[in-house]
Amino acid sequence: MLGNSKVAPGATPPGEPPEDLFSYALQSISLKDFEAKTKGTNLDHSSKAMGGTLLTWAAEFHRVDLCQSLLDRGADANSRDWTTDQSALGWATSTPVHGEEMPPCDRAATLALLKARGGR
Repeated sequence: MLGNSKVAPGATPPGEPPEDLFSYALQSISLKDFEAKTKGTNLDHSSKAMGGTLLTWAAEFHRVDLCQSLLDRGADANSRDWTTDQSALGWATSTPVHGEEMPPCDRAATLALLKARGGR
C-alpha cells in the first residue's frame, strides 16, 4: 500500500479533507461520520486557514478514536502544525484536560497511542 502522501504514477492525488473538520467539530463528530468525510482525502493535508493536520487537531481534543483511524489509514504520526511546529504528540501533551473528559476523549490513551505509533 502506498503511504498517504505518495501517489502512484498516473493516479489522481487525493483531495483535501473538508475544511470544517479543522475545528472544534472534531470534539463531537462520530467516528463513522469522520471516516466518511475523510475517505479518499489526503490525511496529511495541513489546513492553510486553521493550521495543523487532522491528526494534530484530533490529538489536541484527545480523540483517541480519530487518531487511531487516521494512523491506521496512513497518516504521518509526526506531521506538524505549521502555525506552532507541534506534532500530534506535542498537541496532546500540551493540551490539558478541561473538566471531566468523557469518551471518546481520552488524553492518556491518546498519548499512549501516539507514542506507540512513533510519535515524537
